[in-house]
Amino acid sequence: MNVKTLTQVFLVLTIVSITLFFFYKYFYQTSNQIELSDKEKVEEKKITDEKIDSIIEDLTFENIDMDGNIFKIDSKYGEFPIGEDYIVLSDISATIQMIGKDTIYITSEKADYNKLNLKTKFYINVNIRYEENIVTSDNFYVDLSKNFASINGNVVFNNKNMESYADNIDFNIIEESISINMFDKEDKIKIKRK
Repeated sequence: MNVKTLTQVFLVLTIVSITLFFFYKYFYQTSNQIELSDKEKVEEKKITDEKIDSIIEDLTFENIDMDGNIFKIDSKYGEFPIGEDYIVLSDISATIQMIGKDTIYITSEKADYNKLNLKTKFYINVNIRYEENIVTSDNFYVDLSKNFASINGNVVFNNKNMESYADNIDFNIIEESISINMFDKEDKIKIKRK
């Protein structure tokens, strides 16, 4: 081989080597950086998702009105959705203590407690005890500012005299007036005497 051909082969190999070096240095590492960048975005998204709800354990809320009536809620867990006025509580026990009246005891798996207007919606396996009365239902809504409560969804009312089934019970907490009804007017409230 002559020197000219050898020089050409050397130059071609040098150009190929430099091209491969640049490709490896800039393009191959860039794809790794893109993969790392994607991983960082996934981790960043997980952190952002975690900031949506703050979870706090062992919460207690107690409100005393001007008449001295006490509404207390204890919860094992509470989630504070960002930008919302309510707290989602889990594993709840609550009491309503009215002056001169027996205490109302409430338990449920979940509740939405509005921290501004104190309205509370208990749901999932709701149990209410008042004097000798036991009520189970799907939902229990309490608005203490209006002294109003509503129990609805598969309502079963038990005491020593009877067991009754209805769709809805509305009552005034102060006056102790009760309205029991069915959602479908053709359905009848079922009452079993003991």
